[in-house]
Amino acid sequence: MSSSSITSQSIIPSTILIIILLLILSIAASPIHISHTESQNLKHEILQMFDEAYDAYKTHAFPKDELRPLSCSGRNTWGDYSLTLIDSLDAILIVKKDYSYFVKELYWMLNHVTFNRDISVSIFETNIRIVGGLLSAYIILRERETIYRGIYDDSRDDVDAWMEGLMRKWHDEGPGDDLPGAEKCSQESPPRRSRSKWFSTSRDNSNENQLDDNTLQHQHVYGELLHNATSVQSSSGTFSVSPQFRDKFLDQMMLHILDKVTDLADRLLPAFDTPTKIPFGSINLKHGVAFDESRITCTASAGTFLLEFGLLSNFTNNPKYIKVAREALHALFNTRSKDTGLVGNHVNIDSGQWIYREAGIGGSMDSLYEYLMKGWLVFGDREYLDMFEVYFKSIQKHLYRSPWYVDVDMHTAQQVFPIFNSLQSFWPGTLSSLGRVDIARETLLAFHSVWRKFGAVPEGYNFMAGLIQSNQQIYPLRPEVAESAYHMYRATGDPLYQRIGRDMIRAIAYHTKVKCGYANIKDVSSMQLEDKMESFFIAETLKYLYLLFDEGNVVNQIPHTFNTEAHIIPLIFYDAHSNFPEFRNDSFAQDPALLERAGSFENYQCPTVPYFSTMRFGPLDLFHPSNQQY
Repeated sequence: MSSSSITSQSIIPSTILIIILLLILSIAASPIHISHTESQNLKHEILQMFDEAYDAYKTHAFPKDELRPLSCSGRNTWGDYSLTLIDSLDAILIVKKDYSYFVKELYWMLNHVTFNRDISVSIFETNIRIVGGLLSAYIILRERETIYRGIYDDSRDDVDAWMEGLMRKWHDEGPGDDLPGAEKCSQESPPRRSRSKWFSTSRDNSNENQLDDNTLQHQHVYGELLHNATSVQSSSGTFSVSPQFRDKFLDQMMLHILDKVTDLADRLLPAFDTPTKIPFGSINLKHGVAFDESRITCTASAGTFLLEFGLLSNFTNNPKYIKVAREALHALFNTRSKDTGLVGNHVNIDSGQWIYREAGIGGSMDSLYEYLMKGWLVFGDREYLDMFEVYFKSIQKHLYRSPWYVDVDMHTAQQVFPIFNSLQSFWPGTLSSLGRVDIARETLLAFHSVWRKFGAVPEGYNFMAGLIQSNQQIYPLRPEVAESAYHMYRATGDPLYQRIGRDMIRAIAYHTKVKCGYANIKDVSSMQLEDKMESFFIAETLKYLYLLFDEGNVVNQIPHTFNTEAHIIPLIFYDAHSNFPEFRNDSFAQDPALLERAGSFENYQCPTVPYFSTMRFGPLDLFHPSNQQY
């Protein structure tokens, strides 16, 4: 142990060291393995929690964005487009294992939700929740006969029954408000509204909530499919779904998703039109970026588009999406400190100057690092791993205070905050992707000790003082501890991480269950609740906890990764650059040392990935000299 490590540990209050020690001892004293019976019971308990949370949303909040569980009502938060439904689509498939329910919810969304809205939205939240959620749904439909065939086959009869209901209703009633019809395509768009206060427009300025042209066109095709099917079968008075009709209908839904997500991504693209290529933080979906929009954005917001936009470029064969995502990553990388290799957490998008210079791995920065690692896993492009390596080494050198991480000044590395930020909890999972399970284990145990101390993780915890940071006492049902426990369990098979998940399930069920779902904890010291249930509770927290105990789940059998909202991405080596040779040889950093490390992209082949989040391998340090062939 280095002297710096000894010094950093010696200043941590003895109370915290005792808590960590007691946690380790208590874990060691508990049964080594969770029995099969208990694991099955925990799966059932999580599924029940999922049903309670989602049913409460559908009953009391839908079609608004999110549930207010104390008042049994709904609220619009990130965009007024049924956010919880979209965010939950792949969870319905993975947790409920119900392809029919997934298809029905998706079909409603495609035919009722429009992004042609006069609202300003966070490009970060819209991308990870909506773009990511829809791309995951697209993949689930596209791979229904391959990766997800087991779930699809089990639900095929229910899918057919639902389609037969559509046929019968079409035959009896014809097209209406809830059924597609050709005549809907004749709607005329009203005159455009004034754009005097806006610049950088995105789309046609028709009336708010008017369905976009693509949706109307797809509804016309759905109507033709139903009309043709019922015309053939109506003479017998009965309706049955042929395999050909089912496939055509689901394929049409798949195309509809792609048009829908492309429409949304195109509405986000003007935010990237800045001098530095670092995007604005917000945009109006109808008009574009407002003149008075803030020129300051956070690092995570700028650096968290690679997965979604890379996949979209892959699916549409259009490089414009991956282009802006890469340019933003390059811009951030090129503004890192030449002394420490670190970046700050808020930057001016016009000048590239750092406004807030605190460097850390928590809020405002976390998913930048996550996406570089996962970008390499998904696309096999070594440049992302090379950039991650620079950040990783700087983080371990300047931020790591075993077992914690601190915030420091990006230029001087002087410590600013000795605070555990709850969003840091993703980091052990990322470390496990590197094979650094030793560091990941001690850090996750430290984070979990905070959970055990309070019964939940507050947003901020001062580990030097052993106190909750002022005004950071909330626990909004976040998933990051469960996320890291899941990844660590998949990497090691150590039941310790299942026991961490069990702790979370027990605490959430005991402290946050209310009449209408589950509520945020407003103050972990008193367990006072707040009238909010974030969409990520279903989309992420419950999904990771379920997967932690469901060994046979398809996600645990075939290599997958997740975007930062836990939307599933099968690792089948999408190559976002193969059709775009202009991206293969460009310099991503103009940094001689990195260019030498990266080598020639021209001759680069997809790597044999040494670790998937859903497969188990022994410890491996990707950055050890003996492993540099990857």
